[in-house]
Amino acid sequence: MTAPSNHPSSRLDPRGSATDSRSVQPTAPPDAAIESLVCFMLAQRAFALDVNLVREVVNVGTVFPVPNAAAAIAGVCSLRGATVALVDTSQLLALPATSSRALALVIARRHQTLCAITIDRVIGVARFVRSHFIVGDPDREPPEVAGFMPDERSGLLTVLNSSVVLGAIDRLRFR
Repeated sequence: MTAPSNHPSSRLDPRGSATDSRSVQPTAPPDAAIESLVCFMLAQRAFALDVNLVREVVNVGTVFPVPNAAAAIAGVCSLRGATVALVDTSQLLALPATSSRALALVIARRHQTLCAITIDRVIGVARFVRSHFIVGDPDREPPEVAGFMPDERSGLLTVLNSSVVLGAIDRLRFR
């Protein structure tokens, strides 16, 4: 299996303005502190995110729209009485739209819930093996992609760059 290569060089960032991914600095390998990855499916591709960012996997109930929100904000939902923004991960990563909003990963930083990101399904948890990690080519991949890692269950995992994903979420929250 080969890494995907057909990402446009000009795409929309979460704020809706055009960015040129060719001007992004080369992608660095993930933080040395990563030990495990949460693996999930989205738009028929397998992705992985540092397990330290994921507080839990939840079934999303009713989603309430947010007027004048960025396109990547699918709405808000209730999580044990707290209101949590639901981010359409397909929009965040510039992937083909999916209709599924039934599952979400609750993203947290320093024990504070930031949002929930939509996924199609959870594959499982995989150990991050630095020697198996293939750094993404910044000329071919969007900045959210740190690289790739083989996985026996799903073939090739697209490992997301945690700091870039968190930065995109922060821009959505404070636009």
